[in-house]
Amino acid sequence: MRRANFKTSPRMLLISVGRLAGRRALTQLTPCCSRFNHNSSASSENDDQNKAPAEDSESLDDDRQHVFRAYNVITQAKSVVKLEYSQKSIKRFRRDYTLPPEAMVGLRNAVLESDLPAKVLQHDADQLLQQLDQRRFPASPEAVKETRDELKAKLQEDEPHNDIELGDGPIADKVKQAQEYSLRRKVDRIMKKTHFNWKPLNFHNQQTALAYALCRLAPNYAEVARVLEEFNRIPDYVPKSVLDYGSGVGGAFWAIFQKWGNQVESYTSVDVSDIMTQLSMDIMRKYSPVLDTESASPLLHKSSSFRRHLVPSPSATYDMVIVHRTLCELGSRQSRLELIDTLWKRTNKYLVLIDSGLVDSFRTILECRDFLLTEGVHLADNIIPYLQQNNAWTPLIESPLKDKEMSRLEKYALISEQLPHLKLPTVVEPATVFAPCPHDLGCPMVSTMDSCTFDVHYRPVRADCKRYKQERDDGRMATRMSFVIMEKGLRQPGPETIRLIENRTRNRHNVCDVCTAYKGLQRFTVAKSDGALFKMIKARNQGEPLPLTMNVLESNELDFDINEEPNSEGGEFESSDKNPKNSKK
Repeated sequence: MRRANFKTSPRMLLISVGRLAGRRALTQLTPCCSRFNHNSSASSENDDQNKAPAEDSESLDDDRQHVFRAYNVITQAKSVVKLEYSQKSIKRFRRDYTLPPEAMVGLRNAVLESDLPAKVLQHDADQLLQQLDQRRFPASPEAVKETRDELKAKLQEDEPHNDIELGDGPIADKVKQAQEYSLRRKVDRIMKKTHFNWKPLNFHNQQTALAYALCRLAPNYAEVARVLEEFNRIPDYVPKSVLDYGSGVGGAFWAIFQKWGNQVESYTSVDVSDIMTQLSMDIMRKYSPVLDTESASPLLHKSSSFRRHLVPSPSATYDMVIVHRTLCELGSRQSRLELIDTLWKRTNKYLVLIDSGLVDSFRTILECRDFLLTEGVHLADNIIPYLQQNNAWTPLIESPLKDKEMSRLEKYALISEQLPHLKLPTVVEPATVFAPCPHDLGCPMVSTMDSCTFDVHYRPVRADCKRYKQERDDGRMATRMSFVIMEKGLRQPGPETIRLIENRTRNRHNVCDVCTAYKGLQRFTVAKSDGALFKMIKARNQGEPLPLTMNVLESNELDFDINEEPNSEGGEFESSDKNPKNSKK
């Protein structure tokens, strides 16, 4: 097939229009923002979009007291806090994440080699995108059965002839069977229109795989690239080996490759779909930027491997394991936790879990997080033989171990303090939250109907040169996600950090919700008169860590763990003030 000249600018990637000898040529594959900012050159555009904002260089005036009134969003407890700049600066995250030009080239060539017109593929992609945006996690069998029973009872009440006695006999039995069959059909039709009609994604041919790549490659890349920004706080960190479980069309690969390139010594993609794996390989192929022909090296990454399942040997471990939008494809809670347990054993340092921004996705991410945190301090059944073998079984150790009123964490902490030279056996290896939580406690949002999700902006890609309805004037779209990065080991002592959860811009002031290490969700107001502090917070995106330390000077909060202890009425926490108001400085 004849190939068209191709510009590698991420804002303008065009494919020629034409029909040669009755054969179709792809009309156009371009980021939807290509109609804007045509006056910039390709090189400057690429540099501007891939360049992260500089580190915060401003500092607060030492002669000013940045003291604010704040209150806990959950407990409504009021406090007086003081904000100070931390000693370690934190690099700001990027505003948007554009798919790398190499990925654009690979996707374009994959679409060109397809037998279907680009408009047909794009139409399928638009239909698939609507389904994926509202894709829910499968409900538990208990919830499905309860819903079916409620629907069945309601339909039976609405039946006009449900009170007629049919009596006994073969004819009456057939009538009852017909009524039962009709009732089941009605219940099935209603259930299919709800999120209880869950089915795993099935990409049975190249057309569905290409449609998925057109609608999800760019946002998938943006989500993983945004999460990888969290590692900016570790200078010179590069994982030597990466496992992408449920790799799909390779969105995580492009985020890893753009951030660390070939510094990653091995990259392993695992996906049960051979069609998706083949398409991912096609997009990863290296093409000449001038002649647009295949070069000698087949893939961009020098050491990439593709598998349908994990390596059977448990000794095959990876510095970083990424699970991106894969947990939704598992049919039960038990299977998800078993997968997390398996992947945690294959993890050397970091396990990255990313899913959509729906509430049930957030609950599942939180469920996996809490599983690793709680089971990581749950002493294994062989703890007593292990201690006896190491000559550490003493009455001082036996007392907390056999105390039934003591929690798992308390037992683990006391025994670890007494035996610092021993690595205690636990159900899973101990874990701590690297991001986004600044703590290992329970999530304060559990008691609310809200979820901890973050928006990520990206430049969408289309094959028909049209626009999405959700697209902004500057050509950007937003995808919402929830994520957690789990790190092996226990949390080490260090400076406390706070994370910006909500940043509401008002007239000459910002209302900020921040997640703290020990004080839950705190809300305070920063005015324009606060100078450098106001400018810094206003420039930060939702979900970014703030280079600040928060010291509580005064508080009327009750002395209990706000993340674990609701009141007797359930749901809400005790508060000394039922109607708090936003307080200004």
